[in-house]
Amino acid sequence: MHALTPTTARSEETAAASDSVAATVLVQEAAPAPPQAAPASTLLLRDETLAYTFQVPTATPEGRDLAWTTTREPCRYASAAPLAADARQRIVCELVCFKGPLTASVTVGPAPPVLELLGPQETWTPRQIVSALLADRSTGRVSTGQRVSLANLETVSKVDIDGKAYIVFEAQAQGSPNTVDNKKETYRRQLGVLGQRDSFFYMFLLTAPERLWDEVEPLFIASRASFRLLDPTDAYRSPDTPAVQFW
Repeated sequence: MHALTPTTARSEETAAASDSVAATVLVQEAAPAPPQAAPASTLLLRDETLAYTFQVPTATPEGRDLAWTTTREPCRYASAAPLAADARQRIVCELVCFKGPLTASVTVGPAPPVLELLGPQETWTPRQIVSALLADRSTGRVSTGQRVSLANLETVSKVDIDGKAYIVFEAQAQGSPNTVDNKKETYRRQLGVLGQRDSFFYMFLLTAPERLWDEVEPLFIASRASFRLLDPTDAYRSPDTPAVQFW
């Protein structure tokens, strides 16, 4: 079972030496500058089992603390919680900041069947890929039974980071009824990035209420830019690894 261990930037060498004991390390440190200016204080998560890493901000420029709670500890794909009944897309990691609330999650899954109907993967556009994956996460359906996305996809672009292709996007998602503001429904903003390895898509998604978006958007942009698919180590287990082989 994975364990999240608080430590400091000075203990990175010690953490690296103990990879055989703990595959996941949570580090409080100063964020690097490139490729985008990150907030002064961030929380770094690195999971060697599925080989990815990202950072989340721990304070706003105004000095408001953002305390994150691990609601789903990093885990292998076979034991992760499914987002829908078909269990294709699964949550392998989730953090929540209850001041908002703000969420940061990593989900993993294969290409949805609707993409395969479009032809070879080389013909899929970034927008088609993101739209299909967002719909595959959803339980919303139309009268024909077809699953539909509850998010309104606004911007999509393909980027190259460290020689690897990623897709970044922004969307607006319909939320739940809001009794605080006396509105029938609320909306949440989403920033996400997609990477692909071993025929599986990895999605890092950050969400916040519309009312907090102006405050957290620059922090989320920097956080999104921190997401990487790492070079696999001996601890790596591909999502399609059978559970019996893992043990």
